[in-house]
Amino acid sequence: MPAMWFAVALAVASAGEPPLQPLVRALAPPGRFAVLVVSLDRGDTLAALDADRPLPPASTAKLLTAALAWELLGPEFRFLTAVVSDPPGPDGAVRRLVLYGGGDPTLRRDDLQALAAAAHAAGLRRVTEAVLVDATAWDPFDPPPGWTAHDLRQPYGARVAAINLDGNRRGGRPVADPPGAALELWRVSLRTVGVALPPYGE
Repeated sequence: MPAMWFAVALAVASAGEPPLQPLVRALAPPGRFAVLVVSLDRGDTLAALDADRPLPPASTAKLLTAALAWELLGPEFRFLTAVVSDPPGPDGAVRRLVLYGGGDPTLRRDDLQALAAAAHAAGLRRVTEAVLVDATAWDPFDPPPGWTAHDLRQPYGARVAAINLDGNRRGGRPVADPPGAALELWRVSLRTVGVALPPYGE
């Protein structure tokens, strides 16, 4: 990962004050925030400002999440979204067809259409019992502490799930039931390619 360096003119820190404390004070924006800068080599505090105040991590947490994912999973990792069923019979029928969600954050409607077309090309013509979405690979979404009902109605309040179709948003608003929304569009995709389905809910 390339290193980025910033040169900043600072006032000299007061005696006994962490060396970056003047920078933190100079850059402190209005509003609620908390800062803690620690040396990775020595472990000492370089700057602190309301460091014990609990706050939502906001988008800065994405930097750490992405770095950790790169470190643990590697650049070749791919999220798996799969279509699972018993082999089609001679008439192209299966009892159950399951869309398995593996947490792909980039899954889009076009991907469902491509999966449906691939299933049809593999011989699928009819589902006799049920079309399902399996989102059990991840635990159910729990809103962060301090979030309000207003937050959950905003685009950034979209739930994270094992199935994340179109960012789990519709019309710019979060969907309340990501697996249910995905199932609805998965059925549409299957019908579009000519797969006969049982009535919804059966």
